[in-house]
Amino acid sequence: MTSCYEQTEGTGYLLADSYPLLQGDFLFIHSVSGRNPAIVELAMAAKEKGIFVIGLHSELYSQSVDSRHSSGKKLSDIADIMINNGVEKGDACINFEQIEVKVAPTSSIIGLTIANTLLLEYTNQMIDLGHIPPIIKSGIWMELWTIIIEYLNSIKNKYIIYKII
Repeated sequence: MTSCYEQTEGTGYLLADSYPLLQGDFLFIHSVSGRNPAIVELAMAAKEKGIFVIGLHSELYSQSVDSRHSSGKKLSDIADIMINNGVEKGDACINFEQIEVKVAPTSSIIGLTIANTLLLEYTNQMIDLGHIPPIIKSGIWMELWTIIIEYLNSIKNKYIIYKII
């Protein structure tokens, strides 16, 4: 089902409008190919609002496919910085003799590692500058949504550190 949404033009703009993206924020977008309309439009909408866009993709995979957006653009054409996750075309790494395609995608674990490393470095730099950045704690307890909503309401339009799309 998500493939349907990510391949439908207009979805990226709707997604961008559902978050309070403000000039000076940054947006981290992870897409293995970077070619689907939702990702392209999300990056376009962010750039239109003055948001710094960091993209994560597989350079090898992205270069081997065409954009699915009517503009012909991919994430790599829009983002301010692109990070290559080194994933091979097809985003899977294990062969079984009985199966035609490889299994075990590698982009998710690599992407999370890169995103969390960036978050750690950003937090470190903010602290070095004398700012304590807002960090949303793990949601293992029952009051998670109440805490998150109260917290997000308390920092409305100040800054957003981390957006997971």
